[in-house]
Amino acid sequence: MRLVLIFFVLPLSVCSGRTEYIEVPREIPEELLQPAAGWTGGAPQTDREWVRATVAERTGRLQANAQLRAIAELQAGLGPQ
Repeated sequence: MRLVLIFFVLPLSVCSGRTEYIEVPREIPEELLQPAAGWTGGAPQTDREWVRATVAERTGRLQANAQLRAIAELQAGLGPQ
C-alpha cells in the first residue's frame, strides 16, 4: 500500500508549481509574402486565350490560397519552427 501512495505523491513533488510560458514570434518566410501571379496578358480575344487566362487565374488562386494556409499554420503554431 505504501508503494501505491509513493506513486501518487511523486508527480506532485516533481512539479515546482511555477511554470512560465514564453511566446516566440514566428517570422513569415519571404516567399509566402510574394503575390501569386494570375493572367498577365490583356483581355482574351480568342477561345485559346480564354482557356489560358482561366487556367492562369485558377493556378494563381490556388497558389495564393496555399500561401494563406501556410501563413495561418505558422501563426497558429502548427507549422515548422
